[in-house]
Amino acid sequence: MSIQFSQAVRLRNPSFLSGGKWIADDFLQRRRFTLSPLGVLICVTCMKPQMRQAVITQVANRMNVPVQLVDRLVDGLLDKKLIVTEQNNELKYFERIRNNWSKNDWQQAADYYLATFDYTFLQGDTEGLKTARNRMEEYSVDRYDNERFKIYTDSISKITVPLADEKMLMMAFEEVFTQKENLIDLDVDKFLRVVSFTFGKVREWTPNWPGEPLFQRTSPSGGSRHPTEVYFIILDVNGLSPGYYHFNTKNSELELLEERIKRDELTRLFPHSYAQAPFEVKVIMVLTTVFERNMYRYREPRTFRTVHMDVGHLIGTMEMITNALNIRCYTSYGNDDVEIEKQLGLHGLEEGFQVAISIG
Repeated sequence: MSIQFSQAVRLRNPSFLSGGKWIADDFLQRRRFTLSPLGVLICVTCMKPQMRQAVITQVANRMNVPVQLVDRLVDGLLDKKLIVTEQNNELKYFERIRNNWSKNDWQQAADYYLATFDYTFLQGDTEGLKTARNRMEEYSVDRYDNERFKIYTDSISKITVPLADEKMLMMAFEEVFTQKENLIDLDVDKFLRVVSFTFGKVREWTPNWPGEPLFQRTSPSGGSRHPTEVYFIILDVNGLSPGYYHFNTKNSELELLEERIKRDELTRLFPHSYAQAPFEVKVIMVLTTVFERNMYRYREPRTFRTVHMDVGHLIGTMEMITNALNIRCYTSYGNDDVEIEKQLGLHGLEEGFQVAISIG
């Protein structure tokens, strides 16, 4: 009998995410399995169709273990459908998607698509909205919906940011989108206006389920979850002390977290946003995502996509505001995500780096 590793399964190397264990993700069954090194070797050995007995003998000889042990492991892998005796139409479809998408180096995108393409979402009609509201009431019974803001209680100092007001940015609509030539230097007044109009809270509203009031910014956010946090590395803004800051959206305050800045460290952390920006950088803005805010409400596999849209809305607003104020702005993704998270004291699975924006 011929056996083969399932085309619907992906092997994951041991990491801190898996507790140091080998993982097999089955996208067809939507299940995750842990594997022993011996089980992994069996899977790798039959990546291409092989006769069962040949696989057993080869693995047993290589690992110097009894044939009977390998035989039982093969039975277990067959039972879990991690290896199969034939590729049915579903498995052939998975193989075709992966092969075609891999031509464009889209392996991870293919895995994501295969894991989510047939997920049934709620519709935006009356019945769908009713179901969504009922779900939120059930969720809030299990755990109160109160994740809204991030606040540093031990910050060195705080600076009040004025609330966004249309009088702070009086100009014709078309001027916001007109490319400026006479760019000016950044000062504290203009910087705080940028912060206020891009990240500031403009209103609150009470949800239809037990939970803290939701808030809105000038940019939209799905379900008013607003998962994006922002940090500022102030380098040279007249009227502001250099240092690492966090914007407290609830209280509209800049919270000074650290005063020491090493320029060579910025070159390492931000090789694009700092070292290669097309102007002298005065401030680096770091946008992160607090994943729990969205995942509390949207407990579905595509939630991870929406947090990127949230960041994108804010980038668009930022670019419009800085352009309106004649301030240089440069958005870049090519930075050291993991090291930036470490510098900010973040756990990447709870709050992850998204993008850096340089202004000057």
